[in-house]
Parts: sequence; C-alpha cells; structure tokens
Amino acid sequence: MITSFLSKPIQLVLIAATLGGATLKAQTITVEPIFFGMHRTTGGLWQASEESVSFAGWGARGAVQQGKWSLEADFINMRFFGMTKLPNPFTPEQGFSWRQSASGEPDEFDTDYGELVMTYDAGAFKAVAGKFSQQWGPGHHAITLSRKVPTYPQFGFDWQLNAKVRFIYRHGDLVSREPDSSRSNIYIDANGGKRQIYLSRRFAAHRLEIAPIDRLTVGFTELVIYGSRGLELAYLLPFIPYWHVQHYLGDTDNVQMSADITIELLPGLSLYGVFLMDEWSPTLTFKKANRNWFAWQGGLDGRSIIIEGDRLMAEATWTDHRVYRHRFPVNDKPAVREFLRPASWPY
Repeated sequence: MITSFLSKPIQLVLIAATLGGATLKAQTITVEPIFFGMHRTTGGLWQASEESVSFAGWGARGAVQQGKWSLEADFINMRFFGMTKLPNPFTPEQGFSWRQSASGEPDEFDTDYGELVMTYDAGAFKAVAGKFSQQWGPGHHAITLSRKVPTYPQFGFDWQLNAKVRFIYRHGDLVSREPDSSRSNIYIDANGGKRQIYLSRRFAAHRLEIAPIDRLTVGFTELVIYGSRGLELAYLLPFIPYWHVQHYLGDTDNVQMSADITIELLPGLSLYGVFLMDEWSPTLTFKKANRNWFAWQGGLDGRSIIIEGDRLMAEATWTDHRVYRHRFPVNDKPAVREFLRPASWPY
C-alpha cells in the first residue's frame, strides 16, 4: 500500500428505501483523493545502478459500510522517471505487474496499482473476496505469504473458532508469466503488435493459529500452487491436507508447508521463528542426497520500547537456493518467475 502525501476523506451520506418502502437506511461512503511524489538520488532498491529515480502518481481510495457488509477499494496511476523497466521484484516494497511507455520517453514508463476487498463480517466468521495481497505469520520479510507481490484476485474466510484458535483459508489466481503457445497469436493489433497470453496459475492456502498460553502464538500454514487447468475442486475444500490432495491429483502441483512461533517477551516486543519446507520427501529427510528444500527465519520486533513510536527490528533469513522452484515452471512462486523471466520478454 502506498501512503499518499495528500489524502483527505470526503463523507457522503446516502438515504435509500428498502423493498417494503417503509424503512430508510443510512449508508456512509468515504472517498479520499491521493496525490504523491518521491525522489531517490541513488535509485534506492528499485534498480541496481546508482542513478536517481523519481516516482509520482494520483488516484483515489474509497470505502462503503452497510451492516455486516463492507467494501474498500483504491486505485493509483503512477509514472517512473529515470528507469526503463519495472523495479527489481526482490525488494521489500510492493511489486508492480504491468508497464507501458505512454510518454514515449525511453527512461519513463507508467504503471498502476489497484486493490479491492469485500467483506462480510458475522463476528467470529468473516468471508472475504477481492483483489489484494496479504501476509501470514510473523516477519518483516515473510517467507511464506507476504504483501510484497502485486495484488491478485482471491476469496476465502477467517474463522475465529474460540479465543485460542483461528483458521484462515484463501483460494485465488496468480500470474504465471508462462506463455500459452496455443493462444499466443490471438491478440494482434493493426500494427502487428501482439499481446501475450499466459498459462493459468492458481493457489490455495490454509492456516491454523493457536495461542495455547498468553503471549505465545503458534501457526501452521500449507500452500499449494497449481496451473495449466481450471479451478481445482479438491482445493476448494478448506480443511483437507493439500499434501494428500496433490498426490491424489497425480503429484503435479507445488506444496509448501511452514510452521512459526511468536513469543511476546514484553508488551510490544516479540521474538519469532519461521520454518518453511518445500518439496518434502519423507523417506529422504535425513539423507545427504534428498529433495528436501528448507528455509529458516528468525527475528525480534519491538514497538514503542524506549519512546512512543520507536521501532526495533532485527531479522535473519536463510533459504535453500531451490526453494520456491518446481519441476514444472508454471508452479513456481510468482516472485521467482518475475526475476528469472527471459530477457527477450518486453518487461
């Protein structure tokens, strides 16, 4: 999410009659205009070369609340100055999925950001749908599911079973960046320009969070990435183990499992650890030659420890170089395909 330099809410109140014609309900709509700009003298993390980069944009953010239903959305159109391609996707910042050179200048390009979240909040159970990104578990640079990637369509729910147990489920679409050769010549304009169509890529994920005692939270996450086919009905079952399902479907999908623990040492100060397991082969777990690809992360996160508003953070991450990859490229994690896409692609 990009923080605007100018963002002032405008309140609009609408009065609408119900079907019976006798009752009136008030609905509040909030609209915030967004204008911003920033400049980095050495390019920051957006590119490898130490050259100045400017970035500016405009847009709007809005929200609607009606009973248990809520809708939040924002759209921002942006332009980079001093760059010729999208920023390096392996940065802590929000990624971008699209670019075009609207100005015609070689070192300028436009991109945009859009997010929409629709929620039905029934108290302990909350259903969500929209186009957004999210983070599960602790960590500043989360290794399982993070907000770094561009927003993507998804649906699911959050279920607070009781004060100590929470279950989360999501199912959605990702961009594969794997060209669909059967459809590559469908969209050709009058000038001979071609629009690339990609193979489908989808994901399903569920997470169980347990707080057995005060100041201790344990989380278990399982995520599967699958592609080159329509919506997989088996992955629509929120509570079934995906490790089993992908075997049932022919062992063609990419399953990743992780566990994390967070301990609140003091109010506002937490110690956490995360373990990610990719491509697990149980029979080869303790053998030197194996297909077990692991990642570890640990850190300390503190807020308002010494003075109000301060931030103390330390984090270390180690990953096997094969993590997030798959023997079928359409099932790779999105950021990996962004980084390894062929240089011949116009991105």
